[in-house]
Amino acid sequence: MTDDAKQIFMSDGHAGGFTGHEAFVTAENGFRLTTVVFTTHATPVDSAVTVTVRVPSLAAATADEIAPIVADDWRRTLRRRLKDAPGALPARPTLEEFAVTQRDNQLEVSYQLSPGSADIAKAAAEYVEGTYVQTNNSRL
Repeated sequence: MTDDAKQIFMSDGHAGGFTGHEAFVTAENGFRLTTVVFTTHATPVDSAVTVTVRVPSLAAATADEIAPIVADDWRRTLRRRLKDAPGALPARPTLEEFAVTQRDNQLEVSYQLSPGSADIAKAAAEYVEGTYVQTNNSRL
């Protein structure tokens, strides 16, 4: 990380542990997590953190054609499981906002967690990764 790297500061004057955290690099408007296979972006805002993880849809992750009802059921199951993330994270943050949005052949999973930190953002992304793999294994 360069000296002139942009830092996103939380309201208490620190970057929530993102700056200098070995798992994050500075990215446009926040930080990118480098320890998971999915594209993950974290943005500290005040005392919270917004974490966005992009994962392939079921159709994108399989070679075979997927019936729409199977894809819909898989997406609902994944969403239901992902919504439970705060209970599995360090310090059990409050889930302020949660969304799973279909974007072409990807799903965008977004959490706003409070209080937020680099460790909480990392754990949320790892939860998405593990839940995604587990949900795919139960469907394939």
